[in-house]
Amino acid sequence: MLTTPIRAVDERVLPFAPDQIWPVLADVNGYPQWYPPSLQLNVRAVTADGIGSEVELRPRGGRAFRCRVESLEAPRRLRLRYPGDFIVGTGEWRLEAAPGGTRMAYEIDVVATGRLAVLLGWLLPLGKIHSKFMHEVLASLERETGRRVGSKFVALN
Repeated sequence: MLTTPIRAVDERVLPFAPDQIWPVLADVNGYPQWYPPSLQLNVRAVTADGIGSEVELRPRGGRAFRCRVESLEAPRRLRLRYPGDFIVGTGEWRLEAAPGGTRMAYEIDVVATGRLAVLLGWLLPLGKIHSKFMHEVLASLERETGRRVGSKFVALN
């Protein structure tokens, strides 16, 4: 099988505590309200504990793919599995308290499958393209967290 790797780590410090961001990040059913329009998102499944919840994303100009919540460690880590079709591998959200808020990091380690993916991998910087979309996601996550909590960073003792 022909594959091309896509690896990236994208970070941003959000001016909120991890406990303020976590409810937004863990609420898969709420993603359509805040995910950027450049990543057309459809919720395919939601579970009571979050594990097994699944979304389908279609980046503007790209192919649709799915990701499923594999594990949660509130409020520190949300691990995703990209189960196939086109993208196979893992992604992980990490939240870490930092000066001024929370360092949010998303790390992706996947392969895109098929001849077209390999050709595109030769022609385009797929990791950088993914990072462009993730910067939009992180900005949207910050806006939605602010909307839900109604204020900026609250230090937790």
